Amino acid sequence: MRRVNWNSWLSDICIILFAAAFSLFLNQLFVIGEIASLSEAYAKVGQDQFTQSFELGLLLYCFCSPILEELLFRLIVQKGLNFLFHTGVRGRRIVLVVSALAFACYHGNVVQGLFAFPMGIFMALFYELLGNVAAPILFHVSANLTTWIVSNGNGFAVGQTGLVLCVIYAILAGVLGTITLKRIVNNKKNSIII
Repeated sequence: MRRVNWNSWLSDICIILFAAAFSLFLNQLFVIGEIASLSEAYAKVGQDQFTQSFELGLLLYCFCSPILEELLFRLIVQKGLNFLFHTGVRGRRIVLVVSALAFACYHGNVVQGLFAFPMGIFMALFYELLGNVAAPILFHVSANLTTWIVSNGNGFAVGQTGLVLCVIYAILAGVLGTITLKRIVNNKKNSIII
C-alpha cells in the first residue's frame, strides 16, 4: 500500500486557491479599470468565447487550452530558454520574464496579454521551482475555471463594490501566494539530501 504525500496535496490545494484568488483579483482590476475597452480584438474574443455553451466552454477554455498551452510554454518554450539562459539567478529571471512575455503575446491582444503576463510569471516560477509541468497546469486550469464560472454567473462587480472586492481579492491573492511559495520552497529545501 502506497503512502499519501500530504505535503504534495497541500501544496496543490494552495496552488489552486492562489490561482483562483489571483484570477479574481486581475479580472476585478480589469473591470474597475475598464481595461477591456483597450482592445477591439479582446471584445471579439470574449464574444466568441461566450457564444459557446457553458459545458463546451468549460471543456475548451478551462481544460483543453490550459493543458495544451502549458505543455507548449513550459516543455518547449521555457525548457528551451532554460537551455539558452539558465546560468545563475540572472539567467533564471530572464527565462521567467521571456517565457511569460511569450505567453502574453501568444494571446493576441493587449487585454489578454496584460492578464496573461503576470499569470505566466507564476506558472513559469512554479515550473522552475518544482521541475514539472503539473503545477503550472493546475494553476492555469484553476485560474481559467474561476474566470469562466464567474463570467458565466453574475460577472464581476463595478463601482465601489468592485473596488472593495478588488482589494479583498488582492489581499487574499497576496496571502495565498505567500503561503504557496513558502510551502514549495520549504518542501524543496526539505527534500534535498546532503
